[in-house]
Amino acid sequence: MACVANAHGVAVASSETDAVALLSAAEPARLEFEKAFAVPAAHYAIILAGKYGIAATTEAAVQQAGFGATLAWLSQEAKIAQAEASVRRIVEEKLIAAGLGDKEREAAIASAIAQVRQQMADANSALDAAAVPHELGHK
Repeated sequence: MACVANAHGVAVASSETDAVALLSAAEPARLEFEKAFAVPAAHYAIILAGKYGIAATTEAAVQQAGFGATLAWLSQEAKIAQAEASVRRIVEEKLIAAGLGDKEREAAIASAIAQVRQQMADANSALDAAAVPHELGHK
């Protein structure tokens, strides 16, 4: 795990590169908030989380440390796992209804999952850059 901080917040992620990207993505939201409300934004913590989020004790400790906004952010692996489970469920339901056999269903599911993985890999950085400031705005 890597932790990167600036004067306004901290990001904890699986690599320094990811932590820097998350921290950088948060800055536009902080600046926009301060411009709109003419008050300093709360210090924030963005914590890379597994598929079940972050522990309540971790979030409480971060808040006690003075971070007014805590954002649990899913890792790329967790996002992919969620997408794969969803694609598998949806595609399998449709293919069962269409009467396809096990082998055909598994091949189609594998193909759909491969497409989703590629799309997510291509879009991940841009999506994080747009979504992090948006989600911090809710905090």
